[in-house]
Amino acid sequence: KCLLHDSLASLISSDLKSTAKDAGMIKVISAKLSKSGFPLVVLATRHAFLFDMNLMCWLRVVDDCFPASNFASSWNLGSIQSGELAALQVDVRKFLARKPGWSRVTDDGVQTRAHLEAQLASALALKSPSEYRQCLLSYIRFLAREA
Repeated sequence: KCLLHDSLASLISSDLKSTAKDAGMIKVISAKLSKSGFPLVVLATRHAFLFDMNLMCWLRVVDDCFPASNFASSWNLGSIQSGELAALQVDVRKFLARKPGWSRVTDDGVQTRAHLEAQLASALALKSPSEYRQCLLSYIRFLAREA
């Protein structure tokens, strides 16, 4: 069954107006169906995109936008509750660990809050109830502590 009639061009091209064949192209390292049955693409940047069939667009579910978040490395690798989102995050963490200086950024709380909100949306998009619950509890604790 054909699930998707869409191009990856918007995900892999950093400069859509470029005419050179390889200019600005980012490699795809994984393309598969998520556990929820939606197309899931992981790029060489370790950003992961899920195609939402209801919205008919690509959603970024994992990226490196929150390196200073207090929860950037909080997902347990061996946790019973670790699911698809956690596995994708482990991959981006390993990738970031090789980048010099990424861990020296400090957080004023704004990045942590935005990260937790993004994690909630990602867990929801991936249809991962245990990860959504885990993130929601972390978010509630964060809000209680910060408020």
